[in-house]
Amino acid sequence: MSYTSQHAALLQSMILYLKDPANWPDGNPKVTDFTPGSVAYTMLAAIAAGMDQIAKMHHDYSQQASIMTATEDTLDDLVQIWGVTRKTATAAIGTFTFKKNTAASTPITIPTGILITTVPDANGNTIQYVTNQAVTLTSGNTEVQTTGICQVPGPGIAGNLTAGTPLLVGSALPGIDAVSLDTTITNGIDKESDSSLRTRCLQIIQNPQGGGTITDYQNWALAVIGVTTATVVPLNRGPGTIDVVITSGGGLPTPDIIVQTQNAIDERKPVNVDVEVLEPTTVIIDVIATMTLASGYTTEAVTLTVQEAITDYIQSINVGGVVYRSGMTSTIIDVQGVLDCQVTLSVLGVTMTNVTLQSQEMAIVGTITIN
Repeated sequence: MSYTSQHAALLQSMILYLKDPANWPDGNPKVTDFTPGSVAYTMLAAIAAGMDQIAKMHHDYSQQASIMTATEDTLDDLVQIWGVTRKTATAAIGTFTFKKNTAASTPITIPTGILITTVPDANGNTIQYVTNQAVTLTSGNTEVQTTGICQVPGPGIAGNLTAGTPLLVGSALPGIDAVSLDTTITNGIDKESDSSLRTRCLQIIQNPQGGGTITDYQNWALAVIGVTTATVVPLNRGPGTIDVVITSGGGLPTPDIIVQTQNAIDERKPVNVDVEVLEPTTVIIDVIATMTLASGYTTEAVTLTVQEAITDYIQSINVGGVVYRSGMTSTIIDVQGVLDCQVTLSVLGVTMTNVTLQSQEMAIVGTITIN
């Protein structure tokens, strides 16, 4: 809770005190001019300002003394007492396709360090990736895939890209004519927020480690940088087994994150438990939204915002959760200019009222049709 200045109230309180004859020994106030700019007013205003600063310092100190209200570096110090550390930002990693207009007559090597960049915006800004895996476009083929990691702007969600974003090859690469992105990149994650860090720490405080409880496995997974959610599925492969299904940045985790999470859990789990860290199975949900718009609005004007709202809603559903048609409808109606909406959800061409995900399934946005 932010501090509200008490300067005006303190100043008024002191003025009223000095104006009251009962506060003078002979009942006769010796100071009577409290107009702004007067000597008495100026002195009292300065005193009130000092008192206000002291009150603010006391407020800030009390706020920073508790995990419930502390922020930034102070919160970092408090949660470390419980063995919790703020997760740093992670750079987005994606799979890119390098293309040649005609089949290669000789092999073309695409080394690490090749620059891939978006088309500059109006201000000349770009998002830049560099390849981190060398591959070869073999003779007779026209394309080859490799991975790249975001270099500019660096770690964080700002480096995520939507499938189909126009791209350019920013390094000299003879024989290659183009590069494309076929799958949306969502695994770039910002530094952990105060809210998320506080929630993780409180969960550990409120659920002391119990030698391998469901909460333990969840906490161990969530402590790994890049893990956004963790769903624990006991006995999934039979007695003595536990599966931990993780996501990263609202999407699938990279192989490295899966390995890191597996290692983190293996270091802590009971020796007689078989634990496997898995990525979710994806369920692609197609959406048709038929809207009634307010006067002055067109379908074209609201389409992008509605598509973003649908995407955000689907990505907010936890692994094993339910995608409700009513929730989708409500989300769309919240968009300015939309009065009503009829939503159709389908998976693999089968229309569904709601989409109920299994324990290891994650909802993925498919085709969005706006009418």
